Amino acid sequence: MTDFLIENVTLISLDNIQPACSILIHEGTIADIFPQGKTPALDHLSYTLDAQGALAMPGLIDLHIHGFAGYGPELGTPEALWQMSEALAKQGVCAFCPTLYCAHASVLKEQLARLAPAIGSEKGARILGFHLEGPFISPHKPGVMKPQDILPADLSMLEELYAAAGGKIVA
Repeated sequence: MTDFLIENVTLISLDNIQPACSILIHEGTIADIFPQGKTPALDHLSYTLDAQGALAMPGLIDLHIHGFAGYGPELGTPEALWQMSEALAKQGVCAFCPTLYCAHASVLKEQLARLAPAIGSEKGARILGFHLEGPFISPHKPGVMKPQDILPADLSMLEELYAAAGGKIVA
């Protein structure tokens, strides 16, 4: 990996806005941040980039998202999740949990098995794992979920879903 410097960045953090900062990137990771006029001599850099005042801020994490830019888990292919990943990254999302709608357990297992190979091969926002909206929800307050898809809590069924997802159910 190459080391480089991004200059003239407006850095936004939870409690501060710093205009005209420089960010040192070492082996693909932020190594240091320098306030305006405080960048030391760095002769080992591969290159320097002028950000022209562009904003730098922590990436967003979406823990419950059904789809974006016409792509989502309901399309049932790893390619759909990869496209979703790339589109989300362009909007500042660095990680997400594709959310599957409540469905019959057999349908969920099939969806998870088809989608699981997408994780780890994405080129945009990182897929943290799958968020499931069911099937283990209260039949007394189903919201928009179909009553026939709701199941009582069942550890063995959850283990089957988890196995179908390759251990990638996170919420």
